[in-house]
Amino acid sequence: MLNNVAVILEKMGRSADALRAYDRAIALEWTYSRCESVERKAIYLADKGDAAGAIALYEGLLLKPYATEDEKYRFQTRISELQKR
Repeated sequence: MLNNVAVILEKMGRSADALRAYDRAIALEWTYSRCESVERKAIYLADKGDAAGAIALYEGLLLKPYATEDEKYRFQTRISELQKR
């Protein structure tokens, strides 16, 4: 739900609040070994022009033992795309 809140806040022009919502979602998600919120925040940062920040998040996700091989492939692909910018 917090990911959806972040999207709405961004549409309202409240970028700082959107980032805080993503961070709250990430904090809740770690307990369950999930990476959806981190990936959504990486996409958000990339869309805002912060490729370095997005890459850092994706690289961190690559190290998570619970990330599936499909997810790792997606993260690596996204890193490669961002590095070309």
